[in-house]
Amino acid sequence: MTAYSTFESLIVGLVVLACALGAFRRMMPKTHARLKQRAGDWMARGGHPAWMQSVGHRWAARKVDAGGCGSGCGTCDNCGTSSDAATMPSARVDPAATVRPVKLVKRESL
Repeated sequence: MTAYSTFESLIVGLVVLACALGAFRRMMPKTHARLKQRAGDWMARGGHPAWMQSVGHRWAARKVDAGGCGSGCGTCDNCGTSSDAATMPSARVDPAATVRPVKLVKRESL
């Protein structure tokens, strides 16, 4: 095994790991936030280097609530009240607007 193939395998592994972490963050945002807060609490404790404590304070600063129907948090994840979400403009179509049907045209063969 050459040094190039080892380096290439390492880079491919890091790219796959980064993509998996990105997918985890996007698909499970509340779990990601809870894990990030726990890691931040652990890093912010005494006995760790100063840079680690500063990262820990930054990660642990955001408190994760349980969400759900009674929490008052809107579905858009901006932590406004659910009444704020009801007043936001929506992309609904006006029923009085004219709707034109889509016409499909078969193209002639060349």
